[in-house]
Amino acid sequence: LTLFPQFRETMSDQPAFLRDSKFNVDFRSYYRNEAVGGPGGSLKEAWAAGGAVSFETGRLFDILSLGGVLYTSLPVVAPSQFGNTGLLLDNQQGYAALGQLYARARLFETHYVTVGRYYYDTPFIGPHDNRMTPNTFYGYTLTGTFGKPDGDGPSFHYGGGWIGAIKPQDSIDFQGMARAAGANADYGTAVLGGRLTWGKASI
Repeated sequence: LTLFPQFRETMSDQPAFLRDSKFNVDFRSYYRNEAVGGPGGSLKEAWAAGGAVSFETGRLFDILSLGGVLYTSLPVVAPSQFGNTGLLLDNQQGYAALGQLYARARLFETHYVTVGRYYYDTPFIGPHDNRMTPNTFYGYTLTGTFGKPDGDGPSFHYGGGWIGAIKPQDSIDFQGMARAAGANADYGTAVLGGRLTWGKASI
């Protein structure tokens, strides 16, 4: 919006689906060197660079928006014998993964249905974003808020749905939630939660 004011002015007359679209490029770099098991143990080492390219449309008919995020992690320094850092694939190779690809519909006011690959940040279904790329998930969810979170009165934020698969932070593939938890099955998981807030208190 700052670098291309003429483009912004041209887009102001376009439908919201185009006018309110957002495009972002986020760079990330991470170096990790860890000795495991003390003297005589193994060593993990890698320096990776990459990040994310994301795009989200405005809302079509003030209801539906589409989006996607491509995550990348590429080796800068990655000795093949020092793998399993969580920054790259186990063999120290780089990767690119379409971690998010979703459709989001606004039902009314602050209530949304999200379908597809998406980024969720809850106490139990979360991004664990402490390496190069976060966990992302495939599923169907309904989220929303009753009341005004910034007001003096009470507000209630809820979320629920079905999460079928997860793309772990150092993987290019999605796998069933049960398999990611260690079971020999590809089941998903149901999730339901809520937060009641009133002033500075919440439960």
